[in-house]
Amino acid sequence: MSIGQQELSGYPNAVVGGILPRHSRVTYDADGKAVLAGADERGVGTVAEKDVAPGLEPVAIRPITDPGVHKMIADGPIPAGAKIVPAANGRVAVAGAGATNVIGIRACSAESYSVVQPGDYVGVFPVFE
Repeated sequence: MSIGQQELSGYPNAVVGGILPRHSRVTYDADGKAVLAGADERGVGTVAEKDVAPGLEPVAIRPITDPGVHKMIADGPIPAGAKIVPAANGRVAVAGAGATNVIGIRACSAESYSVVQPGDYVGVFPVFE
């Protein structure tokens, strides 16, 4: 990641290390490139603006510590208010009983009480447990 380099969005830029769908959770590989975060890692943030692939660089990363609701990609059905955990391929899933790796809570509004389906974007309030 180029320190201090910024996209018009105001988020830090990173070199792309693989195909990254918009709103997927990302982390950095050993070479410092942005790659999809796995089920065992919180990730450093989400792809901020568009789907990207190597050669379409750089990518803007919205830091996980940025305040407000973050859009992420659901790995399965997620009801409003559910606790969220990391899932494979940069996605998120509903936390099981006793989950210790909670990264957020599904946001909801008067217009969005329905269950989110796999592949849909879901609004997540990050939490740090």
